[in-house]
Amino acid sequence: MKCKTKNDHKHLWVAVRVERGYVTEAKFFESVSMAKQTERRWRNCFNPDYDETAVISGSIIPSRKRKLRCTC
Repeated sequence: MKCKTKNDHKHLWVAVRVERGYVTEAKFFESVSMAKQTERRWRNCFNPDYDETAVISGSIIPSRKRKLRCTC
């Protein structure tokens, strides 16, 4: 069994838009600059009293393929 390393993770940036307390949109990007650009565009037309935007980082861990066994 191979151990997972940091190289197995795909690093992503997520731009999140919250309107009146509900997440209304989330977009994934490979670069932080593109995520921040989207966040700035959203901030131009949002209500600062009720709405929020954010850029957060994350990673995707590839799942392992599992073999199904017949129990017959």
